[in-house]
Amino acid sequence: MAVLESAVLVVPARGRGDDRALLRPVGDALVFAFGDGAGGTANGSAAAEALVALVADRAEVGVAMPGRIVGASVGDSGAILFREPLVDLPSGQARKPLLGSGSAQPRGFAVEWNGEPLLVATDGLLRFAVGRVIGAELASPRDCDSAARRLTDLARLPSGALPDDVALVLLRDVKPR
Repeated sequence: MAVLESAVLVVPARGRGDDRALLRPVGDALVFAFGDGAGGTANGSAAAEALVALVADRAEVGVAMPGRIVGASVGDSGAILFREPLVDLPSGQARKPLLGSGSAQPRGFAVEWNGEPLLVATDGLLRFAVGRVIGAELASPRDCDSAARRLTDLARLPSGALPDDVALVLLRDVKPR
């Protein structure tokens, strides 16, 4: 039987930020959602907030369950399953129009899952952290909460600031020791 370890982390670049995230258990599954509210668009933060509030009531955005992950993604955020070879779950998704525009086009995904690390993140991480370094961090024996904080640090500028908000959900199977 799989024993899942998980973390959810939202770190704003400035102020309250525009990204939101949710992770909650529902029976044998974990429901996850996040919204990358595009700063600079009038409704970005509100759209991200509304999406996460909707998922808090309904399991319709992402679900990880024994043997399977299903979900939907939109914009320039992403979901990566760290196995050989890497699996970009929402491949081919429409990057624009963005969440909050009123015209976003979600792309569904479904894949078999054997407990490999799953990283679902906004572009604040995926655009500014190097993929192979993310993979190396996920291969470390750190717990998910520590790994999530380290991943956020990988996106920091030399000044220590974040160039964009970061929201992430990290899931992986914890093998019996």
